[in-house]
Amino acid sequence: MVAVPPEFSEEFEEIKLRGRYLQMAVDAEMIISMTIAQCFNYDKAQISSFYQDSKGRPKDLDDLNFFEKVEVCKQGLATHYPEFYAAHLADIETLDALRVMRNMFAHQKMDFNNNYPGSVLMSKLASNYRVETHIYSIAQLWADLEVHRASINNFLRIVAALIGYNPPSISPPDPSV
Repeated sequence: MVAVPPEFSEEFEEIKLRGRYLQMAVDAEMIISMTIAQCFNYDKAQISSFYQDSKGRPKDLDDLNFFEKVEVCKQGLATHYPEFYAAHLADIETLDALRVMRNMFAHQKMDFNNNYPGSVLMSKLASNYRVETHIYSIAQLWADLEVHRASINNFLRIVAALIGYNPPSISPPDPSV
């Protein structure tokens, strides 16, 4: 366990939460990319037929954002591995929930406020240029992270078997570290 001076405890909690969500998203994105390549037999033309950039040019796998990769992965699995897709749709859908949380932790300001003990305030600039703030329970964020972790590990194990890859599992979060 790392000894954190009390005046840095909030910053440390922020680093742990952000880091864990972002780490999990990076791991999942790597397996999603490998799955897409396998589903479409490494055919760049087929993979790049799903999305175009702002100039109308096909987007290569490396140019797809997380959302686009999840969608291409779903289509690839539904087309080339329909039994797997049907049996594991809930785990696959967890990827989208992880994407939402990943975006929140990657792009929003996190604050701790004594008026909301055990909670964190996540703020972003809304489309009307006003700050939009939501309050989240820290305990619930850790619990949600565990749900994502378990589901993603299940998805990764099964996809790894399909594509012949032996990934490391994502270990459970340890909020005390």
